[in-house]
Amino acid sequence: MPKYARINKDLNIKLSKQVREYLTPDYIYIPYDNGDTLIVKSNETIYKNNAIITTSKGKSIYSPVSGKVVGLLDNIVDGKKKKTVVIENDFKESLEKSSGVAKNPFNISKEDLSKKLIEYDAFNGNLDGNTMVVSGIDLEPFEETFSYLIREHTDKLLEIIDALVNILGIHKCFLAISEDDSNNVISLLNQIGT
Repeated sequence: MPKYARINKDLNIKLSKQVREYLTPDYIYIPYDNGDTLIVKSNETIYKNNAIITTSKGKSIYSPVSGKVVGLLDNIVDGKKKKTVVIENDFKESLEKSSGVAKNPFNISKEDLSKKLIEYDAFNGNLDGNTMVVSGIDLEPFEETFSYLIREHTDKLLEIIDALVNILGIHKCFLAISEDDSNNVISLLNQIGT
């Protein structure tokens, strides 16, 4: 468990507005609310990106590190007392071996696809409809996450979009990208036409 320091009452504690980053903390404290469900138990070994909490809204909270769940602790989070899950960091960043997805994305039913999308928090809505819009537009002007993914994985992205169109019975599909993303515009026009 973490070590605590005793502070004498006569010491003057000053708050600092400076934010300090600890890139390799020994312990990670993940806050949760009363309506949330803990998925992990004390002394359980966890992997990076394992779901550790399910929120009252049905969303999952994942572990940012691999290590061992040490227990629960009350902490001050954003000025309020909250319960936290304490994870002892093993500094290995171990990932759980994944069962993976079907090698042929066309060999999955609409029902199985829906279950997988919900399981991985990728989409939690209605999959019925005739039109699908895939957004490749970055939300911030200096962000290039979607642009990068399209640029680096164009073939795989188009293959998955094609699979989704077939699985879901979609009649029209739009891949929206920014007109300023000229490299991807040219690349996509060359691969799929107008």
